[in-house]
Amino acid sequence: MKYTKHILLIITLIICSTRYVTAQAPTNLQEVFSASTEEFANYLEFSKDGNFLVLVVGSNANVYQKKDNAFKLMQTLSGERSQAIFCGISDDGTYIAFSTFGKTFIYKREKDIYKLQQTIIASDPTTWPDLMMHFTRNNKLMIVGIKGNIRFYELNQSSFIEVNQVATASGLDFDVVALSPNGQILALMDSDGSVRCWEIAGNQAYPGNIVLKVEEYRPGIIVITNDGLLVAGTKDSISIYQLSGDLSSAAPIHRFPDDKLSRAKFNQEGNKLILTDEKGLLSMYKIDGQSVSSEYKKETGVLSFNDVEMTTGGQWMAASSQGKQLIKIYKDMSWSPALISNTGALKKFVVIKQAPLIAKGTAGKKAAAKKTAPAATSTAVKDKPGDVKKYPENFVDKVGDFTIFEAGKKYGVKGGLLNSMHYLEAVYDTIIGLNIDEDHKYKTRFVVIDKNGLQVFDPDKSSFINTTEKLTEYMYSSEYLLVKTGKGRWNFYNESISSTSGYANVQLLYNSFVMFTAPNKIKVAAWDKIHGYFGESYDVPEGAEIIHFGGPGEFLYKSKNKTGYTNAKRLIYLPPLFDDIKLSFGTKLQLKYGAEIYSTSLDDIRLPRFSSTYIIKAMTFGKSCGRSDCRNGIIGMTTETTGGKVEKRQYDKLTINGWITVTSTYVTPVKTTTSAINCPDRIHDSKRFVLQVDQEAVVVNKL
Repeated sequence: MKYTKHILLIITLIICSTRYVTAQAPTNLQEVFSASTEEFANYLEFSKDGNFLVLVVGSNANVYQKKDNAFKLMQTLSGERSQAIFCGISDDGTYIAFSTFGKTFIYKREKDIYKLQQTIIASDPTTWPDLMMHFTRNNKLMIVGIKGNIRFYELNQSSFIEVNQVATASGLDFDVVALSPNGQILALMDSDGSVRCWEIAGNQAYPGNIVLKVEEYRPGIIVITNDGLLVAGTKDSISIYQLSGDLSSAAPIHRFPDDKLSRAKFNQEGNKLILTDEKGLLSMYKIDGQSVSSEYKKETGVLSFNDVEMTTGGQWMAASSQGKQLIKIYKDMSWSPALISNTGALKKFVVIKQAPLIAKGTAGKKAAAKKTAPAATSTAVKDKPGDVKKYPENFVDKVGDFTIFEAGKKYGVKGGLLNSMHYLEAVYDTIIGLNIDEDHKYKTRFVVIDKNGLQVFDPDKSSFINTTEKLTEYMYSSEYLLVKTGKGRWNFYNESISSTSGYANVQLLYNSFVMFTAPNKIKVAAWDKIHGYFGESYDVPEGAEIIHFGGPGEFLYKSKNKTGYTNAKRLIYLPPLFDDIKLSFGTKLQLKYGAEIYSTSLDDIRLPRFSSTYIIKAMTFGKSCGRSDCRNGIIGMTTETTGGKVEKRQYDKLTINGWITVTSTYVTPVKTTTSAINCPDRIHDSKRFVLQVDQEAVVVNKL
């Protein structure tokens, strides 16, 4: 936003590595094309260059081309009578593929006409349509089938030839798939709601672990970026997760309000996310590291969008509706080429804390609230409009139903853009607008800074929060706002604040707060809000940092560069003696100690009666053998093709002339399977150990 730098203040007062939802700017999104499709409008996709758009309609596919800065229907590609659903298009629009029951059609553009080049026929004609068709720049094609197979094709003269097929480990059907724009991360959601992330390299797919599980998932929503940002959930609950570099786990960083969402899509760069709901609302969000900010919302008047897509940079957007049988294309009139940023290839993902944005007048300073003035104590707004010198009012930002404005280098708050009612006159040095999700409803609050220090203003009550303590800092996530008193105690802004109330320290993690009720005891706000757990605090060493938490009473922490683990439900309290601890899916975990990584499970950690020493059964992973062609003990893949033989079959048949013997011939189905070739080096073999862990040391015994 043009004037955001005047008001967004991230200082000691604000968060270290915070995530906040900023105000919604007036949308510059304009509808530039709308047409009835006369049949069900299903999935659509832009070419990467943004010049072509394919939309599956009924049993066919419509192709729209951008000419003279506008999209027009170019051609309708014929399928068959069965319903077509999914589609794919190459980067420059040369190839288009779309799927029907048992068949996938591939068209090629020659000059300005698309011609049918190939039809891929499934061995079972009743098979559901293929879920995804992805063309690469080197004339290769990857298809993900709904029966849990991933097929790779290469262009050979005029046809795409299948060169490999990888069967998924689970054997389950997939209803939802997503591929990163660079084609290197494939996210699959099983019919039981489990989400797995696979790495795609060449004509091979390497399976990953289950990174999360979505409950009551149908219909599921899933999209992914090159940098490992994963959006997953259902229409009732959707969140953004950060994948680990090895694609083995996912940490939640933001949850969206429960607004009956229908679709979610990233742009190519992964820095913009569009959401649609069942009421036809388009919501655009900007992603910057772990910061999620709302750019605009647009009412379309169209119920239940079936799919939505964006071009590179988010200049163009298209949406389809089955119920209304139409397509709409929108253009962001504020777009410019400078808004495009490149994303890298698959890498070890590291979440980098965002550099602070300093408000006007505080650049180069740490900018804490001045400590010489007393704190505001009244709950009433003290502004006296008659005492304020009149200056022209300049719009700065819109936050919820309110507007921050500037007048005479001071800031105030009034109603919406067409509402002139002043809630705060322009007498304050800095005003930061925050949207907080309280009980699934966004509430707007303002952090106000002037010569009196820091205050929190509630526009719904037209008053400041009541406190006799001086406020010096605040921390904010999309669901919580905490303030710090001059005595060093942290409090939730809407609770009673006194010299002894609150917490000794707080830590922001996973969009929630870890609260230190004492220097050596913690609670987690999410345990109260999500699990309804208001139990006791849990012990940690003084000065510890929480690095992960799960359900109530389960967390990892760092103390003096060592890692400890607590699972109160299972009575497991591993002291901070390990170099690292990682939690895997279910009950699995990894313990790094010395030069080894030990794999174990919660079921294999025991504390004998009348003992203070834990007994842990564990095993080590195989090590690298140094071969350049060896990948975690696999040196290649072998493909075996069976079937295709002509066989005879005899059977007896009763006719009016009696029984006769009939001989028929048939061809057995062709089936291609892929299996791994294991490296013969025994260094990859795992070894078993027993670890004895007490408060002082870890003793490793080999079995």
